[in-house]
Amino acid sequence: MDVDSITSRSSISTAEDVTVSSAGAPGVLGLSTVRGPGDELVVVAVGDVDLSTAPGLWSHLQGALDDASCRTLIVDLRQVGFLGAAGATVLFRTAERATVRHVRCCTVADSHVVLRVLQLTGVCSGGGIFPNVPTARVGRSASGPAA
Repeated sequence: MDVDSITSRSSISTAEDVTVSSAGAPGVLGLSTVRGPGDELVVVAVGDVDLSTAPGLWSHLQGALDDASCRTLIVDLRQVGFLGAAGATVLFRTAERATVRHVRCCTVADSHVVLRVLQLTGVCSGGGIFPNVPTARVGRSASGPAA
């Protein structure tokens, strides 16, 4: 997995597929966690984040926050095709929990569909929304430095 060439020190610490059914149609959300440099974890989501897959995303993100070495959590949504209200809620709750734990939490997204939801809800306004992992790593979004 190439998450913008994290570094040669990176390793995939976890990977899972959350498979559920919604209205008879299977919904799959692939999730993996990549350890970046230092105290950074990058959670990569692939698929749709909706009512049926959001609980799996929540569980995965909370697992990342429970890692005592995590001081920076980057949620990479570049391979997400749909982000529903349930997914936005998960991101909001994760950002709140990260703040309490003094973990920097930011989101990577580049598709109009996902960016529109993030911007309209203001879910990731505190940590920033970035176009790629290296930019998130240094903390500069289009609107300026992240808080």
